[in-house]
Amino acid sequence: MTPRSHIYLSYSRRIMLRGTYEIHNLMVSLVTDEGFYVTWNVTSSLVIGYQVTYHLMGSENIDELYVHYPKVHLRGLLSGAEYNVSVRAITTAFQGSVSSLKQYTVVDSPRDFRAVTVTDRSATLVWAAPEGEAVAYLLELIPVHSPSEAANTSLSNSLTTADLTGLAPLQPYVAMLYAVGHAGVSSGVSVPWITG
Repeated sequence: MTPRSHIYLSYSRRIMLRGTYEIHNLMVSLVTDEGFYVTWNVTSSLVIGYQVTYHLMGSENIDELYVHYPKVHLRGLLSGAEYNVSVRAITTAFQGSVSSLKQYTVVDSPRDFRAVTVTDRSATLVWAAPEGEAVAYLLELIPVHSPSEAANTSLSNSLTTADLTGLAPLQPYVAMLYAVGHAGVSSGVSVPWITG
């Protein structure tokens, strides 16, 4: 080996050790009630993998995994909960700086939705709050014989009951209830009834 080639190899190794391995464009997609995808870009081709850590906000339990590609599907998460995700690039000789984000999963649907009192012109609907944090509810009232006259209303997240008045007598109705969370709207639950 000539002294010149030895200098070249040392210089090449020094570049690798001092290179920047920053994560860019950390993004979330396909958010569901039990997980989401996280993707990112990295500034170096010398990266051999990524360390991904994630935890429920407010929890000390940290999960960690290693992936070879700049994409991970985090699954089995709690619905309607906020998670902190951190990604670090790894090379054979160096770990890059950490990039982090916070993301909520979609909240579950309200539970046990039913009509408890129905008269000729009104109905009282009740439900149980979903798992996870709902920030509001969306209630849709649909007259079965004239669905184009459907009406939507937002309700406070502290409510678990709604009184509907001004209904037409002897008419079938369907109510759809959705929980609104930080990451979007849940699937709807429905209850049908006929006014007296």
